[in-house]
Amino acid sequence: MFELIKLTWNVIVLRDSMRKGEMTAGVWGAALLFLLVVSSIGVPTVLYYDRHPDASARVMIEAAVLLGLVLIGYFYLAIRWRIRLNREGLKQE
Repeated sequence: MFELIKLTWNVIVLRDSMRKGEMTAGVWGAALLFLLVVSSIGVPTVLYYDRHPDASARVMIEAAVLLGLVLIGYFYLAIRWRIRLNREGLKQE
């Protein structure tokens, strides 16, 4: 039941963001690119450890660090985008 309420709320918030012009094609593209990058790093790492259970933990640590750097990079770009969006909103008012 709680999951259904969360899903409904997410749809309402997405519709509101689309009306405000915050969810553009570029934002959707960036989100899909993020998922592609995370999948292209994480899935091979998990498959490698599935096939080689006695492998060194160094590969997993390097993948985790790389995923952390990707996440930090996307956070940086998202903050820059949000600041620019706020600045443009203030200019219009």
